[in-house]
Amino acid sequence: MGLLINEDDFASLIATDVYTEGDLTLAITEYEKPLLYELLGIELYDLFVADLDVNGVPQTPIYETIYNAFVKEIDDKMVTSQGMKEMLVQWVFFFFVRTQPQSNSIGGNVENQDTINKASKMSYSTLVLKYNKCITNFKAIQTYIKSVKDADYPTYKGICKEYMSWA
Repeated sequence: MGLLINEDDFASLIATDVYTEGDLTLAITEYEKPLLYELLGIELYDLFVADLDVNGVPQTPIYETIYNAFVKEIDDKMVTSQGMKEMLVQWVFFFFVRTQPQSNSIGGNVENQDTINKASKMSYSTLVLKYNKCITNFKAIQTYIKSVKDADYPTYKGICKEYMSWA
């Protein structure tokens, strides 16, 4: 179980079985915390985590704002975030699915046969789109934080991430 997300958050996204369930738990543990450090920086991460209740939900308005989904106008541009939890689910999904030897299908995990080459159900371009959706949320949260940094988030020192492209 992670800090903000757990295996249940992937129920409609990833078909797990007895062989991959532990892998998903490991992926959550491995990727959630580092991404939050990159998103917020060490000091703001520590303050954010200290504000969480037992269910992993922030209690203070400044942390609720960056945790929840939002649409804000910043510097005459619309900035939209699906929320921190959704961003983390997208991030872990990307890293989990791309490393699995099985194809992830609606009916569960299936192994590829070596006899015939077929187009993959989860193509590289689909994974890139999922990754970039995560980065869009990541950047939206950081854009908002930067817009009110002096007043609400003076300890912010997040790391910038860029979109993925194969071109």
